[in-house]
Amino acid sequence: MDHHLIVRRDAAQATLDAYMERPFAWGTGDCGQMALDHLAQFTKLATPIAAVRAKLGAYNTAIGARRAIGRLGFASLAEQLDALGLEQIAPASAWVGDIVAGPSVGAMDALTVYLGNGVVVGFVEESPHGTHFRLLNPVAAWRVPA
Repeated sequence: MDHHLIVRRDAAQATLDAYMERPFAWGTGDCGQMALDHLAQFTKLATPIAAVRAKLGAYNTAIGARRAIGRLGFASLAEQLDALGLEQIAPASAWVGDIVAGPSVGAMDALTVYLGNGVVVGFVEESPHGTHFRLLNPVAAWRVPA
């Protein structure tokens, strides 16, 4: 098996293990934090992610999350992913370990990590904690360089 595929698989599994059943909490257990934790596992992204975390600051509400993203100079999590140099791809082209955005309630992006066969790990309103689920209506995706 290709080394890059193993790295992607292992990172996706680690993210699933860390966030499955993890209670949702703004600033510590939300989709943005999950995406940052996932991306930090990749050597090419570890340093930029550390810089993002340093500037992000603490937040514990949806309004606080929007303000934190604004402190980074972005209007959305999608803009932040673009600024990290992640290539936007068609959601149907996602590989294990890529970031996929789904529809969300309100103005915040809903980021997930792709596990394969249309299944992602992330947070949904119907569950008080992280879970894996089939993302039926992905709206955007980014290739994670492994």
